[in-house]
Amino acid sequence: MDSADPQSPATQEEPAEATASGRPLAGRIAARLDRPRLRKAALGTLFLVGWTWLVVRFLGLELSPPGFFMDEATPAVHAMCLAQTGKNLDAQPWPLYSHAAGGGHHPITLLVFDIVWTKFFGTSRGAFRAVSAFFILLTCVGLFLLARELAARISVAPDDERSQAAVRAFPWLVLFAALLSPWGFQFSRVGWEAPLAPAFLVLALVALLRGLRVRKQLLVWSILAGVGASAAMVTYPPLRATAPLVFVAMVALLWLVDKGRQPRWDLVKGALVTLAVTGICMLSTLRMLGQGKINERMNNIAIWCPAWVQERIGGTPRWLFYVQTFLDNVVAYLRPSFLFFTGDQSMRHSPRIIGELSPVDTLALLLVAGAASSATWRMLRGRGPSPLAQAGQPSPAVRWLVGIALGALLGCFFGVVPAALTYDALPNALRAIAAWPFIALFSGTVLAIACARRRWVTPALALVSLSYTLCFFPAYFRAYDKAEGHWFMREMTDLLDSQRKAHSPTPPEKLIEKNMAYSYRYYEVPMYYLMTEARMGCRQAKDAALAYRR
Repeated sequence: MDSADPQSPATQEEPAEATASGRPLAGRIAARLDRPRLRKAALGTLFLVGWTWLVVRFLGLELSPPGFFMDEATPAVHAMCLAQTGKNLDAQPWPLYSHAAGGGHHPITLLVFDIVWTKFFGTSRGAFRAVSAFFILLTCVGLFLLARELAARISVAPDDERSQAAVRAFPWLVLFAALLSPWGFQFSRVGWEAPLAPAFLVLALVALLRGLRVRKQLLVWSILAGVGASAAMVTYPPLRATAPLVFVAMVALLWLVDKGRQPRWDLVKGALVTLAVTGICMLSTLRMLGQGKINERMNNIAIWCPAWVQERIGGTPRWLFYVQTFLDNVVAYLRPSFLFFTGDQSMRHSPRIIGELSPVDTLALLLVAGAASSATWRMLRGRGPSPLAQAGQPSPAVRWLVGIALGALLGCFFGVVPAALTYDALPNALRAIAAWPFIALFSGTVLAIACARRRWVTPALALVSLSYTLCFFPAYFRAYDKAEGHWFMREMTDLLDSQRKAHSPTPPEKLIEKNMAYSYRYYEVPMYYLMTEARMGCRQAKDAALAYRR
């Protein structure tokens, strides 16, 4: 990531014949990549690849993954019942939380948006899943806005062209890394509440930073930050741990970097307003948690579950047992298989054709490893500071970007914290869903520094992302062909699709009644098909589904 002065003769373009014999192989490859036409082609490739990932996440939502899992069908039924009757499946009028099949709860934040969305796009499986695709895309846009707000805080010297280039590229490369995240892409294609939560969190961070930058609008933006933070915590339980940690860390870091009385006073005011609004919006949730109404699922899989602890604690002090277990669980998220090769063990969380990190993220990690190795080697050889530094110190812009990258890594850890507090199915990409936006922020920051310092990085990034795209999509849309049907309860959808293609005269409700698979022990699943395929109303479909069970 470090580089020599761009004005020095060593960095001027030279004929390949004059330099080929004097350069190592890596240097000759880098020289070939450092050509203006190639760089323009690389930028065009990055643009097309980014748009491809944006569009494809909305395509084939009913086909891949196939079927409709109970955690997707149940909120869909709740939303359709609310739209028809003003009450959810359990006849509750607009509750904050509605029951989920198999435990847990679906929040009003998802159900209200589902109702509005289906007014325009219908109630198909693809329509409900498109809500998740929309919110993952909103998270990507939020990351772009977050990077812009952070970039606005970076002061760059007028003559420091490289830092200017890095700061300009920073928001776009964060957006690019987010769009290409396989972690985010998978959760664009499942219709439950978890994909909404990171969007609310990221937008809340944007609002807080925006308010601090536009002081006259501090109150309004701080209120919006509190609403966003509370929406994230209401929407998905793991964010109740992640969101407070992220906000406390951001306020602490801003306090350290904001010098002067007025900026710090604005920070205190904004943080207090955000905290107050968050608390007010969370009152009902906190009361329900205190009454034990919505935390049964969490307590059953938490590392403090009495039965689970009793089986494993032995003679270890309880506090030490909790610390050891938590740290072991955090380390589980660093497994190479999880990060680079197959991802989550559950095919609902990962197609198992790649890890949770994209090759773009891997390239960023390799660049960091290369920079660290180079710095270590220079230090051991006594060659002094890296050319990345100016007068022995990195430029202010580089220090800012490095600080943002380190902060993003801290955000990744905070995203994993709630998942590491459970013992079930680790590592679990769903419970750690708040980590993936910070991974994109980290990768985009590293790539921004690298692209500005080494011209060959942009063509290399284009090559990596294009190869990844051409390999990923064909593999993804075949990944579930031979997968077991239970992953997304696809038995009924396969049957209905085959009967529809054969123009079968049998009414859908009869097909559902005669072909109930073992996985439909939750009546919410057949109820979804009765409401969408047989066009039954909420009450009629519920009665029919319960009759089938009996």
